[in-house]
Amino acid sequence: MAQHKIKAQLYDNVLTEAPNDFIARVVSEKSLDIKDIAQSATKRGGADVSATAMEHAVNLWLKEMAYLLCDGFAVNTGWFMAAPKIRGTFNSRATNNRRLS
Repeated sequence: MAQHKIKAQLYDNVLTEAPNDFIARVVSEKSLDIKDIAQSATKRGGADVSATAMEHAVNLWLKEMAYLLCDGFAVNTGWFMAAPKIRGTFNSRATNNRRLS
């Protein structure tokens, strides 16, 4: 029996001509922040620290991750990946060998 449930809405798949071909989009229950997740972990019994301590540690970790991303590092946590991305247009190749900031 499934332990987790995700609500989804089906939409016509416009990439095919099949009449019964659909794509699914998740219907989000609620957007959770760090505090919500820390409270859930301690309430459920999956944490050996307080919700406040967990929230503090996660915020420190995320700040350090952001700092390293700003230096050009990519991050792979095993749960998600983050990497800096440069957008825009450039009118000269002179920036090729310089660090953009």
